[in-house]
Amino acid sequence: FLRFGAKKECYLVKNDFGFSFCNNRTGEKFYETTVDQKNVDWNVKYHELPTATSHPYLERKKILAHGIKIDETNNLVIPIYIKDRISAVQKILSKKTKDGNDKFIFGSKLSGYFPMGDLSSAEKIYIAEGFATAATIYECSQVPTVCAFDAGNLLPVAEVIRKKYPDAQIIFCADNDSIKGHRVGEVKAKQAAFAISGSVVLPTFKN
Repeated sequence: FLRFGAKKECYLVKNDFGFSFCNNRTGEKFYETTVDQKNVDWNVKYHELPTATSHPYLERKKILAHGIKIDETNNLVIPIYIKDRISAVQKILSKKTKDGNDKFIFGSKLSGYFPMGDLSSAEKIYIAEGFATAATIYECSQVPTVCAFDAGNLLPVAEVIRKKYPDAQIIFCADNDSIKGHRVGEVKAKQAAFAISGSVVLPTFKN
């Protein structure tokens, strides 16, 4: 199963090269691989990949890699942990597709997350949506931070974090979506915060 960007599903095409992933609406081919990644055991495959040291996305966002990997076609690979196992990955392309997307997920991310820092003894834990936002918050604050990957996953992830770390103060760093004409990030963060007795902030970043 592949999800392209936040909502658009894609289809898989087998060809002489290997496998291509195409946008359902436009048919645009945006990724090719010699491996059928729908059937990959990412808990094994991820650890076989080299660690990312540089990438256009990291340079554009001015963030560190935090131990994530890079695949054979120069895509960043971020593990999505569920019950301490890698159940899925998010891949980030070197450049955006014609639709303006550069992220897609293999597997199910529901309740899965990527942690930065040591959560086990943390008095405070930040939860953010995207990898770049979470990385920026962690690098600036040095407070353990969790990437939930999108607004709809904030509550499932928060419930897991609250159960694992019942005494930690959990703060949601909501995306400020008002510049996009909606407030989904803030609304979902407030709903999640209410459900697990957390709090919400709307961080702002300078370029």
